[in-house]
Amino acid sequence: MEFNYGLLKQRIKDEYKTYGNFAHTMGISGSRLSCMLNGKVKMTVDVVYQMVRLLGLEGHIEEFFFTEKFEKSNRGKRCSQTDF
Repeated sequence: MEFNYGLLKQRIKDEYKTYGNFAHTMGISGSRLSCMLNGKVKMTVDVVYQMVRLLGLEGHIEEFFFTEKFEKSNRGKRCSQTDF
């Protein structure tokens, strides 16, 4: 399952101006943060907790971290009887 981190990315930019600044505050490399935000590396519970704290996202975890990503190739696809 893949997640859409669009809201999270925007919040990071709003609060820290750059991903590099946020990565530095978290104590990780910019490339590591990029891999997490692009779904190439799964975030640990500790990382999610740290991000929630730094970005003030208490009470909004599901919205920022668990919104499912939909594949573009499935958009507009009609259901057929074989799908059921």
